[in-house]
Formats: sequence, structure tokens, C-alpha cells
Amino acid sequence: MTHRVTFFRRVRHDDPSTYLRVMASVVRPASEPEAEDPLADMTFEELKAELLAGLLSLFPELRVVPAQRQALTAGTRDR
Repeated sequence: MTHRVTFFRRVRHDDPSTYLRVMASVVRPASEPEAEDPLADMTFEELKAELLAGLLSLFPELRVVPAQRQALTAGTRDR
């Protein structure tokens, strides 16, 4: 039996709280599974449509009109 095994057995018996603290510091937490990115496979046009739909559902008073250049402009519908 190695010194390490003897040591851990003695600490576990004589001071259980220290044993648990040491074991908790040695054991690594399980890694969290990576979440899938629902936006990863969307095109720019799909992302833009999703963003606009979300904005319009939150702010129904918005009126979205195309800009003269590659941009979007938003204003209220009463303008």
C-alpha cells in the first residue's frame, strides 16, 4: 500500500470534512455540453428577417422602410 493511500484513509477516518474538501478540489467538474447555435446556419437575409420580425413583435408601432443604401431605417408608423 502506498503512502498516498494510507494518508487518504487516515484523513478520511480522522477528519472527514478535510477529506471531502481535498477530494472536491481534485475532482474536475463535468464539462457542459456545447449548445447548438440556432443562428449558425442562417443566411444574412434570414438573420435580417428574423431580427425584423422580432423587433416588429416587440414594437408594433415601428414601420420599416428600405434605405437608399445598404441599410435599414426604422421609424414609427405615424410619420
